[in-house]
Amino acid sequence: MDAMDSALVGTATVMGNTVAVYDYEAVLKVLTDSGMSRGDAIDFYCFNIECSFVGRFTPVVVDFTSAGHMR
Repeated sequence: MDAMDSALVGTATVMGNTVAVYDYEAVLKVLTDSGMSRGDAIDFYCFNIECSFVGRFTPVVVDFTSAGHMR
């Protein structure tokens, strides 16, 4: 994802392909640091990042803040 290097946390293997893994909150921070409000950043993320498919190397975005609720 362009301009999201600071949100990159690692890689994962998805269906045999190595893909980039990004931190959701860090992605929002990049967007808000660029001048968006948090609400606009969330809207932008939902429409332009979360819903995009760029082939077999589509990145993964993890929301670490809600991971503890997945038990």
